Amino acid sequence: MLKIGFFDVIPHGYTPETPYVRPLGGTQSAVCYLTEALARMGHQVWLFSNIPEPREVRGVFCHGLAFPLALTRQLDVAIVSGNADNPLPGDKRHAFAPYAPVILWQQHAADQPYSAPLANPAVRDAWDAFALISDWQAQTFIQAFGIPAAKIGILRNAIAPAFENLFGSDPILPQKPWPPVLAYTSTPFRGLDRLVEAFPRVRAAIPGTRLRLFSGMKGYDLTAVSSQQTGDAPFAALFAKAAALEGVELIGPVAQQVLAVALKETFALAYPNIFPETSCIAVMEALAAGCQVVTSALGALPETTAGFGWLIRPLADPQAHATAYANALIVALNTLHQLPPAERLLQAQVQHMQATATWRVRAAEWSRWLETVLADRRRRIAEES
Repeated sequence: MLKIGFFDVIPHGYTPETPYVRPLGGTQSAVCYLTEALARMGHQVWLFSNIPEPREVRGVFCHGLAFPLALTRQLDVAIVSGNADNPLPGDKRHAFAPYAPVILWQQHAADQPYSAPLANPAVRDAWDAFALISDWQAQTFIQAFGIPAAKIGILRNAIAPAFENLFGSDPILPQKPWPPVLAYTSTPFRGLDRLVEAFPRVRAAIPGTRLRLFSGMKGYDLTAVSSQQTGDAPFAALFAKAAALEGVELIGPVAQQVLAVALKETFALAYPNIFPETSCIAVMEALAAGCQVVTSALGALPETTAGFGWLIRPLADPQAHATAYANALIVALNTLHQLPPAERLLQAQVQHMQATATWRVRAAEWSRWLETVLADRRRRIAEES
């Protein structure tokens, strides 16, 4: 078994317990669930973040970023989350044993600030390997930064434990009322404005349709992709417009257990996405909750929906996109509602997510890949000596 260290230098610290009790960004939630799953496999796992004092949480040794080198030099593998440009105190290689590969686990797209330093060959080449989360993202990183494909591992995201086995042996469709309940569960800048424009048209076509907005920046206030996206203030007018619509319930981000219960009775995830997703955990969890997913064929969303989504081509003009999305959503909702094999289709999508997209499955994939990366690093060290 391996000694594995995960490092995240965002300003607010967290532990594997955090996503169970409050909203947390997708990247940090993934770190939490993966570290816990790897620890359950028998690996020794450390999570270094901005916490005030060391403690063990859910089998993971949690430590602050003022770490002793005597500790980090014992690690077999070091995995840095998010920031491509040397986020650790001191030099990355100096902090670890020579044989230990230093890996960048990057969830951001190639055009985002945390990825941009990879355009510098010195920064790019300092990493022994890259853990990316979709084929689409990998191709964009290869094209943008010239990263060799051999240094990339595709380690996809997964659903939160709260979304595992939601239905047991019970049928799915009877738990989803009609007229339908819709949900939007992503950040507001990824297409909420299009949905607010589209929803009145949907409700007019299917009277009684309701929309619940689990949206906000609460889990991202200190890790937003730009200074304009810190907190909900920039979206106050959009939220006010949404709240004024008949049939809309403005809820905001909630803990995963609460969201899972809500999505069990949600007919569809209404997500007219305009932001190229590198994966999209929100879509994965909606699929696991038996929701029809109606979204855009943008970024990695065709991969993530795995043939189960209803995808439209995103349009540059906001009003045109909203209109096209409303029309597609109306057709999708009516089609599933009237389709005789609808239960079988929903069962298939839920079973697919349970079989392929839990953190238990991902931990096994990570474990195999890390062994390969470690062996390659040791081989290269032997060849150089």
